[in-house]
Amino acid sequence: MTVKDVAKIECKFLHGSMYGVNYMYEVSPEEMIWANFFKESGSFAPDHLEVNNAPLRESQWEIIASILEPLIPELVEYVPKVKDPSEPEVEMLDGPNEYIFKITWKTDCGEKEVEYCIPPHELYDPLVDAIRTVAESLI
Repeated sequence: MTVKDVAKIECKFLHGSMYGVNYMYEVSPEEMIWANFFKESGSFAPDHLEVNNAPLRESQWEIIASILEPLIPELVEYVPKVKDPSEPEVEMLDGPNEYIFKITWKTDCGEKEVEYCIPPHELYDPLVDAIRTVAESLI
């Protein structure tokens, strides 16, 4: 798979109930499908921003694609752990940190969505930052 095969990128970080650090991005080569993120990071960040179905210029997608391209060989498909039925249920009041990173690929048989383990942060964070920068430019 190459960058030319990407139909959609989805990056989400949910940090329990901590205010000001969550982000959710869904972007395709044609549009910022959905972006929801805080204007400032931190526990008392006052505002979040949202972008929906905003068309992208080719140059905006090229920025994202150029950062995604070297990341592709590093991708490892996420395989969920099978829960051991003998383990006790654990309830979390604040919720765990949850990262979601999915790419929907164009294939000969249609589109295929694949969830990946979060790559090393020196590769992943620039991708998230580029998507955020493009989202901010659309507001």
